[in-house]
Amino acid sequence: MAVREEIDTLIQRALGDVFEAHLPALRAEIARRVTEQLAPAAPVSNHTGIPEIATAVQAIQSATTQTDVLVALLNGATRFAGRAALFVVRSGNAIGWQARGLDEQVLKALHLSTDQGTIGRVAREAVTVMGCARDFDPGFVAAMGIPAEQESAALPLVVKDRVAAVMYADAGTNGAAMNPAALELLVRSTAMWLEVLTTRKASAATSGSATPHMPGPAETMTPAEKIVEAVSPTPNPPMPVMSVEPPPPPVVEPPPPPPPAPVVQPASAAVAPAPPMVESSAQKDEIHNKAKRFAKLLVDEIKLYNQEKVAQGRQNKNLYEALRDDIDKSRATYDKRYSTTAAATGDYFNKELIRVLADNDPSLLGSNYPG
Repeated sequence: MAVREEIDTLIQRALGDVFEAHLPALRAEIARRVTEQLAPAAPVSNHTGIPEIATAVQAIQSATTQTDVLVALLNGATRFAGRAALFVVRSGNAIGWQARGLDEQVLKALHLSTDQGTIGRVAREAVTVMGCARDFDPGFVAAMGIPAEQESAALPLVVKDRVAAVMYADAGTNGAAMNPAALELLVRSTAMWLEVLTTRKASAATSGSATPHMPGPAETMTPAEKIVEAVSPTPNPPMPVMSVEPPPPPVVEPPPPPPPAPVVQPASAAVAPAPPMVESSAQKDEIHNKAKRFAKLLVDEIKLYNQEKVAQGRQNKNLYEALRDDIDKSRATYDKRYSTTAAATGDYFNKELIRVLADNDPSLLGSNYPG
């Protein structure tokens, strides 16, 4: 049992480490996929288009807490609908949370049943439904003063295969155009990012880099916290607390030389240490490979989020000056992990800077680059 727990701990620690390193790239990948889906689903018009979706998605994925993500979703929804409201689904009820263009105080007092109406179908079947506002929920329509025939959309926010919330949207009273396809893509992007944040938080808590969230009694929790609790997996048995920065794999040094022996020595004694030497070489190769990958990831991230500076730095041959803060911070991160390991001799971070940023021309980094 102890061995199993140790293995689970190592896996969780590795997941947390990899997740943190890949988070920026993951954010960009989600935005790319959502934008690709938009092209056939929501053609560009005078009201909505790919740039507006990209802006809304970027706002969602710039948020670092579940509450901020949901706020960004509602704010983004107003680009593609006149009004929007978000309901948290919990214990057979849809609880009003926040709204745009509707009376939020009234909304927060609403507890709608998920056993009936369009909101019930969306919560049970996890499908987007278009129809009249009266079909969404009669009590909601009456409380908000929405015309019964108002065209509306009800969209499920599915996180970890469960409907955690339902978003209502309509064109409002100002004749705003409603784009259901764009709204659906926003909701899907929100769901993906909530899963990313939830997984990140779980990995950090397990590895000891953050204090695990301890929800209070249900009646004192905010709706956003209830979403997190609803989609969080059943906790595993407690794992040992690990450090924020897991130490690199140990370097197996060659065994000490054999004690002094007579001049005439059997050949077998001279080759006895060979097996440990083979193991040491494999360990060192693995450390070098990991260092190479980590260096590439760090430099790729610098390039991804500073494309204009990279172009200008190449043109002016002062890449280091233009990106000094990013380069120094990434180098410090790399050195903290690998400067005391066998990979220190590889100088991989410097090599990746030259290869990726300077396009294999060291002079583009500038005369003040420390190397």
